[in-house]
Amino acid sequence: MDEKVEKRIRQDAETLRHPSNMPSSERRGAAIRRGMRRAQNENPRSRMKGMVYGGVAAAAIAASTLWFADAGLLQPVVEPEETRQFSDTLQTSDLQPFGKLLTSDAVLSNAWDRGLVERVDVIANAHDGMTLNIKGMVRDSRRITLFYELQSPDGHATELDKPELVDDRYGDTFASTSWIQRTSFDSQTRTTYGLATLFFDSEASDRPESLLLKVNAIAKQSTDPAPEIPQSERLGSFVVPLELSSASAQEQEIVYEQPKALTLSGQTLEIHRVLLTPLAVYLNVSEQSTNTDRLFDLIEPTLSLVRNGQTFRLSTPGFPSFIEGRTGWEMSFANDEGLVNPDTLTFGAEGIQSLPKQKLSLVLNTDEQSVLQAPDDGFTLNVSGAKDGNEELSIRYPVTEDEFGRLGLMRLGSTFKDGDGNEHEMTGSNEFVATGKGDLDSANYTFYIHKEDYPQPLTFAISMYPGGVRDKQEVTLK
Repeated sequence: MDEKVEKRIRQDAETLRHPSNMPSSERRGAAIRRGMRRAQNENPRSRMKGMVYGGVAAAAIAASTLWFADAGLLQPVVEPEETRQFSDTLQTSDLQPFGKLLTSDAVLSNAWDRGLVERVDVIANAHDGMTLNIKGMVRDSRRITLFYELQSPDGHATELDKPELVDDRYGDTFASTSWIQRTSFDSQTRTTYGLATLFFDSEASDRPESLLLKVNAIAKQSTDPAPEIPQSERLGSFVVPLELSSASAQEQEIVYEQPKALTLSGQTLEIHRVLLTPLAVYLNVSEQSTNTDRLFDLIEPTLSLVRNGQTFRLSTPGFPSFIEGRTGWEMSFANDEGLVNPDTLTFGAEGIQSLPKQKLSLVLNTDEQSVLQAPDDGFTLNVSGAKDGNEELSIRYPVTEDEFGRLGLMRLGSTFKDGDGNEHEMTGSNEFVATGKGDLDSANYTFYIHKEDYPQPLTFAISMYPGGVRDKQEVTLK
């Protein structure tokens, strides 16, 4: 992946962590371009499998490994046949220090409560005295979270950086560059306890069961009084073998011949397949090409699972992810009950947040400090000097509460085009809402660009815009 796309993905990661935010078009495009580049370099064995599972050859899949159901979907009938061994005494074990890191992740906290943490004990040492100990993991065929301890010989607070899951035989990588980490530092034992969640970006059938975790250790910013070293300095590198046996026997996947459609306020989200695991339910979705709006947010989405007359509602969305070779992206819900074979499955939402496609551009003349095109009236622009060769652009615009009582914020993509069509990178941004007078509230979006003599005007892509519309709808998936 080139540095420009990787930088954009990392910038978008914080937005993607918001549970209800859909990924931006730039993020989806980056994933698609990455998949195209990798496809050209893959060995014939994995490229063939990628074609089978890419959605183009559904009939070939049905003829070989799955079978058509009368309802018009491709559905492998999967019942849990085996279970991995889990500990039922986590709260009193040596995994106890990790418990306080789980509160912000519904998938992990549920897995902890239900005893789904696999015990492992793999120790790796770097040549300079760093020690990494993988103590446990929570995983399904879409994601893996590693419970780790990290110690440096000098007792500094540390954390992991740039993890990769690699097939040692072919050199292929199997995890997205977007990942989540939570850490805490024990000042008495001088140990960092961390959770690192990686998202697989390939089909489960394409992954070998033996992978290598390649990861660096860097200094962690800490309030500990011990002397700190530069955070960007690499303290050690590790290569850790991991055995990840297939989890498919505990999961059920439904693949549709024709996508299911959830239509809200005239805009349609297509559902191509569903994967149910003991940890989460994953929906492979995409926006219908004929939509008049760009969808930014599904408001209060819910999955309803019914088994033996009892209804379970899943309403905690997770981190969006991408599978190479598939249309669209994956959204997920924490599977609170671990139910993988419901009698019925329904997907719905209370409304959407969207913007007409013809309003997705914000056009500014920074020389004249004027707004030439915006989604609504009332936009103003102020340009001021900033240090380090940057200019500060501050956009003020009116917002009102939407139908859900939310104010919301505007966000822009991380690149823009000048008057000659050349693309440039922003150097940073921030946003806030300041309460105004009367019925209107004022929102402010401030961002920074390199100070240059740009051909005017400058065009920015809007990746999020306030305004939720209430329209409760649902679609039956099973």
